[in-house]
Amino acid sequence: MTPTTTPTRNPLRPAGNALLPAGALLMAALLALAGCNTAAGFGRDIRNTGNFIEKKADQALN
Repeated sequence: MTPTTTPTRNPLRPAGNALLPAGALLMAALLALAGCNTAAGFGRDIRNTGNFIEKKADQALN
C-alpha cells in the first residue's frame, strides 16, 4: 500500500480563483489605455486633415 500525499499549497502563490478578478482588472485597464490612445490619434488625424484642407484652400485663392 502506498502512502497518500496531500498536495501542499504554496503560500506565496495566489489561488487560481484570485487570479480571475486581477486578470479582468488588468484587461480593463489595458483596453482603457488603448482607447485613450486611439481617440487621441483620431483627433490628431482630424486636425491634420483640417490643416491640409485649409492649406489647399489658401493655395487655390492665391
